[in-house]
Amino acid sequence: MRDGGFDPDPDFVDYDDAWIFACAKHAKIAFDVGANVGQSALLMLTCANLEEVVLVEANQRALATAADNLIRNGLSPRARFVAAFASDAPDATIDLWTVGTGAAGSMYRGHAVSAASAGTVQQVRTTTLDELARRYRVCPDLVKIDVEGAEASVLAGSTHLVEQRKTRFLVEVHALPELSMARNTALILEWAARAGYAVWYLANGTKLESPEVVQHRGRCHVLLQPTDWAYPDWLVGIAQSAKPI
Repeated sequence: MRDGGFDPDPDFVDYDDAWIFACAKHAKIAFDVGANVGQSALLMLTCANLEEVVLVEANQRALATAADNLIRNGLSPRARFVAAFASDAPDATIDLWTVGTGAAGSMYRGHAVSAASAGTVQQVRTTTLDELARRYRVCPDLVKIDVEGAEASVLAGSTHLVEQRKTRFLVEVHALPELSMARNTALILEWAARAGYAVWYLANGTKLESPEVVQHRGRCHVLLQPTDWAYPDWLVGIAQSAKPI
């Protein structure tokens, strides 16, 4: 990274870093929904083939930090920044429980423990994936979603996008006090069935057809893609928490 730029701990690898990197290597346009301070966007933009990333983040302080991180690393020319909460409907407002640039900010009070304890909540406007695709006149090859429990709501805002059948979704699924892993996963499976998408459990590369498989998890990652697409051979063998290569 350039001097003064964002340089994460080289020994820290999140569950999904290698999966995000692999998917970005096979995309031209990506949406980073729940971008926080830009670590995933920075990782994706190291792929020269990626022409543009749209960072969507409701926490304006976190998004400003993301912009600074990409600017300092010379990657901002290929980035757009949207201060909004991706949801199923545009131009509404929701409560966001968050502290500082907190990565665990959520619309669910019970999930954002630090913010709930401090009573720090802010109203933020909503957008949808369909609205962003129309605004920027793009159809993303990849949408990364990490929204602390609002996964199904984000997907519900992509009706026109999925009709084009060009987009993969890499989704981090969360269990919350207000929303169990089983119920959250069921909502995603129901959306996928309506959209004509298959859900793949990235921990073992198998098709996910029942919430029971993941109901014990606190969080897990799934890949959503059209039902007639095979599981990508370039994801085979990439384990959870592997280092990006």
